[in-house]
Amino acid sequence: MSIHNQNIKNALRAVIGIMVVVAVIDVIIANTSGSLGAFFKGYSAIIFPVMVVATYAYLGIPIFNFDSDSEVLHIQSHFALGRLFGKELYVPKANIVSFSIDRKRIRKRLTIRYIKNGHEFSEKFGISLLGNKKIEELARQVELIQSTKDTQSGTHLFI
Repeated sequence: MSIHNQNIKNALRAVIGIMVVVAVIDVIIANTSGSLGAFFKGYSAIIFPVMVVATYAYLGIPIFNFDSDSEVLHIQSHFALGRLFGKELYVPKANIVSFSIDRKRIRKRLTIRYIKNGHEFSEKFGISLLGNKKIEELARQVELIQSTKDTQSGTHLFI
């Protein structure tokens, strides 16, 4: 089953685009010597990028995709404007040690612990912009993966 929030990508792009347009207009008007130039100071060109960076730093990368249809779990997270700084994880379900979902406060995270090359690793993915129903669905999928893994006998696949 695939759980994602791709539908908010266009809204996030629009908000960032509007912020860029407002900041550019603010800087242009601030550099004019008319009566409007005294009111507009160009501060939005500083405030908007700081707000975007602070929001990303607190909430995490906004676009999330969780695909558990095959025997290899695929989790992907990236920015709304592109996949340049995103995270992607492919891990066999047999190598998963544990999952945890932190739903406290505004910042929500999915933490996955898995084994790769004989070592245990942990990855965190931001799920703050998933809706409550999708977070519940993600929790059910995580429990299903964990329960099927616990019922199967065998060892990890050390890949």
